[in-house]
Amino acid sequence: MAKLEELFPHSDSVLHARHAQLGIRHWFAKNRKSAVLYQPVRGARVTLGGHLGTSEIEQETLQEFSAEAKRFNDRVVLFGTTKIPKGWNGMRVAHEPRWDLSQWPAVIAHSRNLQKQLARARAKGLVMERSDASIHTELLDTWKATRKMNTLGFAAQPGAGNTYFQAKRNNASVASTSVTTWNQRWHIEDIARGADTTNGTVEALVTQVANEAIDRKVTTLSMGMVPLYNSQTSSLAVSRKLGSIFYNFNGLKSFRQKFRPTHWQELYIAWPTKQRGGAQLAFFDLLSAFAHGKPLRFATSSLLRRVTF
Repeated sequence: MAKLEELFPHSDSVLHARHAQLGIRHWFAKNRKSAVLYQPVRGARVTLGGHLGTSEIEQETLQEFSAEAKRFNDRVVLFGTTKIPKGWNGMRVAHEPRWDLSQWPAVIAHSRNLQKQLARARAKGLVMERSDASIHTELLDTWKATRKMNTLGFAAQPGAGNTYFQAKRNNASVASTSVTTWNQRWHIEDIARGADTTNGTVEALVTQVANEAIDRKVTTLSMGMVPLYNSQTSSLAVSRKLGSIFYNFNGLKSFRQKFRPTHWQELYIAWPTKQRGGAQLAFFDLLSAFAHGKPLRFATSSLLRRVTF
C-alpha cells in the first residue's frame, strides 16, 4: 500500500508539489497504487494535474475517481494534464515553457538581447543570492499592490518546500523568485519586482536559477504557464480578451520566449465525456477553484480594484 510520497516519482506535473497546500485533498484508488490531488468546489472536484501513478493504470484510476465523485453528485475537472485521457473531452488552456538545461549555455550564447541585459545587471552592481520566504512575500505583496490584483488560489499558490533567490543592489532586495523543485525539475513559480528594479535584473535572476540548477545536476527548468495562449475555441478566446483587463497574456509569453524555451508543453483541462454541463461547467468549475470558490465575487472585486475614482 503506497503512501502519497511514494507516488511522487511517477509525476511529471509540478502542480503535484502543491500536495500540502491548504484545501487540497488526496484521494487514493482502492488498490492504493495511485492517487489524485484535487480542490473541492461547489458541485465539483478540480484536480491538480492528472493522476499520481504509472501510466498503465491512468484510465482505471480516473474512472474510479470520477465514479466516486458522481456518487456524491460532483462533477470532475482535470486541470494541467499534458494530454486528454482516452474517453474524456477536453481543451488546451495553457502552455508551459521548459528548458533542457544541457542547452542553457546556448540560450545565452545565441541571444544578444540577453547578453546585453546581463551586462546591464553587472554594471548596476546587482548581486544574486539565496533568499527566504519572508523577503519574497514582502516583495510580491508590494508588486501585486501596484497592479491592483486579487490573489488567486488553487494552482496559483506556491508548492511546498520552495527555494528562494533574490537580486540585491546596494544591500537592498530589488527582486526575488520562488522555485519549486520536483523530480529533477526546477520550476520558477513567480518573480517579484521591487520599485528599484532596473533593466537586466529579472534576466540575471532567471540565469542565476538556471546556473545553480545545472550545478546541482538538475536536467529541466520550467516557468509559470501562459494561460489561454493560442486559444483553441471561441469561448476561450473571449475569456482571454476579458482576462486581459487583469493580465497581460502577451507580456507573459514574450518574457518567457526571450529565454528561447526548448519546448512549450501544452496543458489541458478535461472532463468525462457524458458529464453534465460539458465544457461550460468544466470551465466555470476551474474558475471557481482559482477564485477561492466564489468566481462572481472574485470577478466583481477585481473589476472594482481596477477602477480609479
